[in-house]
Amino acid sequence: MIKHLRKHHVKEHEEFVLAMKPNVSTQQQSLADAFQRTAKLPANNIKAKGITAKVVNFIVLDDQPLSVVENAGFRSLLEHLEPRYSLPSRRYISDTALPELYKRVAAQLLEQLKYVQSMSFTTDIWTSAVSPLSCISLTVHWLKPDTYAPQRAVLQVKKCRGSHTGSAIADIIKEMLGEWEIPLPKVHAFLRDNASNMNKAMRELGVSSLGCFAHTLQDVQTRWNSSFYRIKSLLQQKRALCAYAADHNMPATLSVNEWTLLEKTQTVLEPFEELTRNVSSETSTAADVIPAISVLKRMLAREDSADSGIKTMKKTLLEAVNQCFSSIESDPLYSVATLLDPDIRTDGVILTNAKAVLLQEMEKVEITLNRTSTDEHASTAEPAGRVPRMETSEPTSSHHSSLASLYDNILEEHHADTTELGSAAVQMQTYLRDRTIMRSECPFKYWENTHARFPILAATALKFLSAPINKC
Repeated sequence: MIKHLRKHHVKEHEEFVLAMKPNVSTQQQSLADAFQRTAKLPANNIKAKGITAKVVNFIVLDDQPLSVVENAGFRSLLEHLEPRYSLPSRRYISDTALPELYKRVAAQLLEQLKYVQSMSFTTDIWTSAVSPLSCISLTVHWLKPDTYAPQRAVLQVKKCRGSHTGSAIADIIKEMLGEWEIPLPKVHAFLRDNASNMNKAMRELGVSSLGCFAHTLQDVQTRWNSSFYRIKSLLQQKRALCAYAADHNMPATLSVNEWTLLEKTQTVLEPFEELTRNVSSETSTAADVIPAISVLKRMLAREDSADSGIKTMKKTLLEAVNQCFSSIESDPLYSVATLLDPDIRTDGVILTNAKAVLLQEMEKVEITLNRTSTDEHASTAEPAGRVPRMETSEPTSSHHSSLASLYDNILEEHHADTTELGSAAVQMQTYLRDRTIMRSECPFKYWENTHARFPILAATALKFLSAPINKC
């Protein structure tokens, strides 16, 4: 090929020869330049500090153990990427780098929380499985005043020494709130488990609180309920189990009728699993509880010709749901939040009582708001356009939700009607008569687009829609 180029393509051959020659600089490299290329970067070097910051971010964001900086593979990677960089020791990362990063992030978060007028919290206590250590956590939830986007941050985790009494828990929580300069009047609600000591702690603090919806809905108080998943797994393995039983002596086997009952039981328990999955979404709020319970009750009360053998179970489940959630419709934390969610606000079950409470809350907000000429202009603003609802972390089911049609039926049966006067009442009246957005749309986007139109109502929504539904 080279001979052919030299004989028939002279120009291309010359280009080939030039390309094959090594790129040797005509100027000899100085000793100082050569030393600089191999010398280690000092710790205060800008590039070295940047790499160290990225290493710390890698440990924090990806939940890496501190021992990663001692791993041969990780050190080899950094040596290959930048031979002049010296990776700090594990002690430096834990004693210096991480505390400095914490201080910077905490300062930024503290500055943000200063401008949040109302926020909600989740707290929980757990015991380590490898050491006799109990910890209590404090997580804050709020909506950004400009975009109404849900925000959350784990503020602190403290050792919980001694007996976990209500008074002890209250003292620890009050101490953590004080360290973050959060006064109790800014606390809208606490989400807690259903333990009596945690409930007592909230009463001693003098703050409103809600029990974890997922825990209340489950048949095991402290764990995800597994009845549905056990039955579902058993039915999936039905053929294999029957085939195995045909060739082996088993202590017990299921009859045809028993397999049929299991299939019906799975159908009844599926809405419970669906609701548990829905409330695990990061965007779920206290506004989702009453509609969820309403459709669950309706499903359990609905008679079907296929209910043979499970009527008693459905009746028992309905009684349990009524008992566990008997007071939610009269709880302002739930009912007002439901009104302020525009895709479910016309639920007639709670509308009458909730309107009066909502109006009282709006009047409190109205006193603190500075009324300007912007309000007059905003009152004539056009309604918000449709915006897709935020996606949840759970995958969308390929089949139609068993609860979706029941949600739609409830919304179609009831319509709002108000006659109050006054600026706060007019805003509420206009809002309640406005169209209900679809369930596929995002309520937070709705308030982002209409907060100028309903300033008092939107400020109230910032408060009530900050309360999460699930602490898990």
